[in-house]
Amino acid sequence: MNSLEIMEKATSFTMGKYMNTYYNVATEKHISYSELEKRAIDFSGKALMKVLYASDGMCKDYTREGNLRYDMAQLGGDAIKYELLKNIVNVAIYHKINNTKIGNIDKKEWKEDMSDDEIAVMVFNNIVDDGIDKGYSILNNEKVLESCCRTFANYRRKGKKEVLDNIASNNNLALEINHELDLYYARYGNY
Repeated sequence: MNSLEIMEKATSFTMGKYMNTYYNVATEKHISYSELEKRAIDFSGKALMKVLYASDGMCKDYTREGNLRYDMAQLGGDAIKYELLKNIVNVAIYHKINNTKIGNIDKKEWKEDMSDDEIAVMVFNNIVDDGIDKGYSILNNEKVLESCCRTFANYRRKGKKEVLDNIASNNNLALEINHELDLYYARYGNY
């Protein structure tokens, strides 16, 4: 499996684990399915963050079965951030293609009240205007990084990832920027 497939498996596992654990509790407390799903996405994003901040990359939120916990730890921060940025590019272009209000924001600076999708477009705008280095440097902001992890968990699941994969394969701007990310990662990643 490549790094994207490992991360997709990990986010799928943590979201499924959360949904299965809290489904009955949510039903009893009259929490809507969409709210439960939102909480599962948040849980999954936080698990990605734990891998990034753990000295050994290990996160107990992932199962040992099938070596998922070990596989995530072996990816390392560079590979995870690389996949997060590629996802951000595709999410932002999705919003631009569909001419959503979020896709049309010009913001290049992080603000406290931004949604995850707005942060994706903000990071994308910085990459387009200032290069790949800027995208990586923005991920040094913990709140931006956490948002990018949630965005990955949200969009790299069945029903959504297929749309992003289509953008990554067919949109000229996505192809160009993702290629630049590939070159940057090949040159500087996992040093």
